[in-house]
Amino acid sequence: MSARLALAVPRLPRLDPLGALLTALGAAALVLLPFVVLKPNRILPGEPVAMLAALPGWGAFACQAILALAALAALAASNARVRLTAALFGVVAVALALGAAADALTPAGNRVVRVAPGAAVWVLLTCLGLLATDAITRLSPGPASRVLFLALFIGVAGLALALPRLPRLDPLGALLTALGAAALVLLPFVVLKPNRILPGEPVAMLAALPGWGAFACQAILALAALAALAASNARVRLTAALFGVVAVALALGAAADALTPAGNRVVRVAPGAAVWVLLTCLGLLATDAITRLSPGPASRVLFLALFIGVAGLALAHGTFDNLSVMREYTVNADRFAREARQHVWLAFGSLTAAFIVALPLGILCHRAPRLRAPVLGVLNVIQTIPAIALFGILMAPLASLAAAVPLAAALGIRGVGAAPAAVALFLYSLLPIAANTVAGLKRVPRAVVEAARGMGLTEWQVLGAIELVLALPVILTGVRIVLVQNIGMVTVAALIGGGGLGTFVFQGIGQTAIDLVLLGAIPVVALAFSAAVVLDALIEIRDRART
Repeated sequence: MSARLALAVPRLPRLDPLGALLTALGAAALVLLPFVVLKPNRILPGEPVAMLAALPGWGAFACQAILALAALAALAASNARVRLTAALFGVVAVALALGAAADALTPAGNRVVRVAPGAAVWVLLTCLGLLATDAITRLSPGPASRVLFLALFIGVAGLALALPRLPRLDPLGALLTALGAAALVLLPFVVLKPNRILPGEPVAMLAALPGWGAFACQAILALAALAALAASNARVRLTAALFGVVAVALALGAAADALTPAGNRVVRVAPGAAVWVLLTCLGLLATDAITRLSPGPASRVLFLALFIGVAGLALAHGTFDNLSVMREYTVNADRFAREARQHVWLAFGSLTAAFIVALPLGILCHRAPRLRAPVLGVLNVIQTIPAIALFGILMAPLASLAAAVPLAAALGIRGVGAAPAAVALFLYSLLPIAANTVAGLKRVPRAVVEAARGMGLTEWQVLGAIELVLALPVILTGVRIVLVQNIGMVTVAALIGGGGLGTFVFQGIGQTAIDLVLLGAIPVVALAFSAAVVLDALIEIRDRART
């Protein structure tokens, strides 16, 4: 049994002897030696403090996670650039942990207590320095590269010393930094595929980009990590996140250009897992910064328009032409425009029809409370029917209608296609708008309505000039829910020939072509997000006008 198990286990890579020695020394230092020494003053001996006692739990975990990744690279990675990157991230982690420990152990306002680096810090920095030296020796960089690297190291160290005392590390920033560092070290930056269907070969950033390109991208990401960890100013955090997104996007485009042979239209370069993790982390950092800033509605819409404009210019410029998704777009450009128009028409057309019906229905339910429970109950039942099931239910009656009424067939009504999709989306849209209309009208102060009637306004004037105006923010919230819901659900309509961007999604699934799936999915997400931002801004403007 043991022999079979040994044969079944995949062969492990040969461990690097120097990496094994440095990992053993570093692990022993973390376990056996103090991380810092807390002294009552500059002369008296101090008390040794371990890392877990000197740092909050999340800080110690983040530092140890980065050191574990550096140890893994030292043990198993043969690529010198990966070893150098891991060593530098380890040095940064130890340095930041040392500063955080000093901040945590020094009482506020106390200028006498001293926190000195412990033996574990010196051993860890020595091990990481030897790992970096070994990696540089393997790379054999030219004289200009060595001088540039030294200047950068001195500059970063000087900047860290010149900065004012760092505040406590941000927990979210520490988590995002650890995830981003792990993605850069362990996950592929891009995937090089021989064609659009076959699986590809993972390629790390350092192997996909020329040295200066990888160095510039990692330097910007390191600054973004520093801002995420230590900056409390929301504008600084947002700026760092945006620069990080730009750096990752440009590096992705450059990697696609570098790995695609000239004139080859078959090879595909797709974003790797590291790209998605980095963009997710930077997006969360930007979202956190925007939440802290609490910008007004106009600022949010302006920021969205600016982002869309910059992304559109980059795509039009050809920066990402060699990416696999853009290759799929080039092949399907005409069909993409047609399906995008169909997607927007189905989403907004069904919303418009539902608004025309659901708004009076909500007003009726508000004015006649006896109708409220049965009407909303029926709409609730419709809402619980799965989308694919509702599409199937509508196919038979619509097909019969088209066969019995030639005019209906001439108008495009049939059992498959856009008609059942539009009807299903219309039915799904009724409940949120009708229910929010009832809720918004109930929120209108009774005193305001009575005052309007006392001024001689008719019931229709009270409804149009007072009640609907005051209920509009709540009604718009229902419209927002419906629009985002419809943009996503139109994707499923492709299963019954309804068209839309879901056509690419299901075609890609059928062909196991993930790039074609992304060609349909990414615009759907972008469209839903943009619609949500614009309608949220409109709702906030109406709320402010009301108050």
